[in-house]
Amino acid sequence: MKKLRTIIFTLFVSVSAPMLAMAHPGHGGDEGDHGFTIIHYFTQPVHMIITIPAVIFLAWYGFRTYRRKTDNR
Repeated sequence: MKKLRTIIFTLFVSVSAPMLAMAHPGHGGDEGDHGFTIIHYFTQPVHMIITIPAVIFLAWYGFRTYRRKTDNR
């Protein structure tokens, strides 16, 4: 199972790396987000590809960890 997680993580990073290096306008408030960087990451398609799955994964992982801790008591 650990090997499968490593393979999936490596695949995710290798697929998303070119998108992370791509420059585009919008990091100064000129795209309608008025300089709020966090809004920019949730509203621009280039960032949404990474941000939305990352938030979903972190929520799932946090819920799973919390659930395991409460079940072991």
